[in-house]
Amino acid sequence: SRLLDNDDKLNEEELQAERALKEKEDNETITAFFWNQNSIDQWCPYNETINNKLERRYQKIKNNTNGGRFHVNINSGGRKYQISVNPSNMHQKNCGTKGTRKVQRIVAKRKDLEWTCTACTYHNTGGKINCFTCGNPRKGN
Repeated sequence: SRLLDNDDKLNEEELQAERALKEKEDNETITAFFWNQNSIDQWCPYNETINNKLERRYQKIKNNTNGGRFHVNINSGGRKYQISVNPSNMHQKNCGTKGTRKVQRIVAKRKDLEWTCTACTYHNTGGKINCFTCGNPRKGN
């Protein structure tokens, strides 16, 4: 019985440590870039690798060490894109079609940008109030 009590105490301590870590991660301030999928007015996040490149370029622009470059070139899905992170004119250009999309940079707490829908379990990003998949409202808003 005493062994069981110690195990229960250890499990409770582990759970508390996990909760504290999750809360710390949720409240961490992050910077994220998003592109607008015009047809459905959905802001979509760039992956971590691209996001890091965009943030490095953005910081160089802010510090005036960008050498006149305001964009980052990327390849995605077999297409070439030029993404401008000039604070006065952020956009993404498809180098093949010449089409453009809006880009935005958001600095926020992780929990404000990412959430899982309680109805369909879709992992939403971009700070949307309603679920992208099922339209269910975000809980807590």
